[in-house]
Amino acid sequence: MADLLSLLELMSNKSKNVWGVGLSDFKFFQSKNKKRYIGKNKVLLIFVSEKKPSISLYSSEILPQELYIDGEKLVVDIYAAAPPKIDCLVCQPFCSTRGRYDPLQAGISLASINSTACTFTLGLKKDGKPVGLTNSHCTSALTALDKNKVIGEEIVQPSPFDGGKKDDIVGEVIDLTDISKSVLNTDTAIFTLKREYQPQLACSKIKLQPGWKEPTAMMEVYKSGRTTGCNSAKIIATSACVNVQFGSSVKTFCDTIVTTPFSAPGDSGSPIVSKDGFWIAQLFAGSSAVTVGIKAKNIIHEFGLSFY
Repeated sequence: MADLLSLLELMSNKSKNVWGVGLSDFKFFQSKNKKRYIGKNKVLLIFVSEKKPSISLYSSEILPQELYIDGEKLVVDIYAAAPPKIDCLVCQPFCSTRGRYDPLQAGISLASINSTACTFTLGLKKDGKPVGLTNSHCTSALTALDKNKVIGEEIVQPSPFDGGKKDDIVGEVIDLTDISKSVLNTDTAIFTLKREYQPQLACSKIKLQPGWKEPTAMMEVYKSGRTTGCNSAKIIATSACVNVQFGSSVKTFCDTIVTTPFSAPGDSGSPIVSKDGFWIAQLFAGSSAVTVGIKAKNIIHEFGLSFY
C-alpha cells in the first residue's frame, strides 16, 4: 500500500491528469482492444482521465515508460479512463433487484433510511451473530462526518428510493468505516441482520461460497446490483491506489481492484464475486470506463468478520 500510495502522490504531482496507479500482469493496447502478458505484477498501470500526445505536454508532465520498485523493473502502461466517483446519489429505476426480498439475497436494493439507493453486499457473521454489509456512504456518514453519529441508523430493504419505509427495516448500523480520513482501505457499513439471508447472488444461478478469493489480472468477475442487475467484467488492476470523488471531496483508496465498467449509480455496495461464488470485492465507485471495488479480505480483517 505504501509504495502505491507514494507512487500515486508522485504521479499526481507530475500530472493532474493522473487519478490512480495499480498493478497488473498485462499491458493493454486500448485503441486495438488487445492485451499482452508481461508477468505477474510486472505492469504498473497509471490511470489518467485523458491520454495526451507527448508533444502537447511539458517535459515535467511526461510519465516514465518503466520504473524500479524494490529493485524490480515494472513496465509502465498509461490507461485512459474517466475518474471514478461514488454512485449512490442519483438513481433511475431499472430491474427486479429493486423489490422486497425475503429471504435477502446478495446484490439487491438496500440502504440507510436516511440515504437514497444502494445495494446489499452480502451476509456474514460478527462475534457469531448474523450481520449485513453495504457501503459506508450508503448511510448518513457523508453528511454526519462522525461515524459515532451513524451507529444505530436503520437500514431498509428495498432502499428508500425504491419505496423502503419503516416497515422494511432489516437492521441497524453497528460499525462502519471512518470516512473522515483522507486515505482509506474500506468504505463499508456493518448492520444487524433481522431478516433471513440466503447466500445467493440475486438474478443469477451463482450460489455464494463461505470464503473469499484473491483477485488475479483479467479474472472474470460477476456482480448483482440495484441498478444494473447481474453482469460481468474483467479485472484490470489487482491492487490499486485511486483518487475517488467522494461527495464534495476527493479521497484516496488503496489496495482496491479496478475492473472494466459494469456498474451505474445505485450499484454501490454490490458484491463482486468469482464465477464459482467466492467473494472478491465490494463495489463502491465507478465511471463510464471503470468500476472500483474494496477487497473482501480487507473488509473481513478490518471488521473481524467470518462466513456462515
